Amino acid sequence: MAVPQSARAGHTCMPAARHEAFRALSEALALLGTPGTGTVIAALGDGPAPSADVRARVTDLGNDDVERCLWRLCADGLVQRTRSAAASAEDLYALAAPGRALLIPIAAVLVWAQDHLRTGTPRVDGTRPGGPDV
Repeated sequence: MAVPQSARAGHTCMPAARHEAFRALSEALALLGTPGTGTVIAALGDGPAPSADVRARVTDLGNDDVERCLWRLCADGLVQRTRSAAASAEDLYALAAPGRALLIPIAAVLVWAQDHLRTGTPRVDGTRPGGPDV
């Protein structure tokens, strides 16, 4: 029977800092893995927008799902909701600082997905995975 690694002489446990880093990574990936999170944050990357505009930009979710995602992101502190000063007094959604900080990793994941998942979706720059001639 094999002796578990943790029971072997001289074995040291994972340093606490590394454990905390992995836990933070796990939480971040769980957040980004929640349907709509990445696309709603990306949709707000151009600036504040009413929910109708966000719903129009996020075509991979239904309207109710976009609304729930906006509320969840507000509760998590990634998005801020404010009342518009316009006569219609609609709610405007904008990225809070932590949400803005996610734009770069989301863009990196987008490029990775387009290059490696072979969805055939054109990249942001208009080229296709594998280069412009594919």
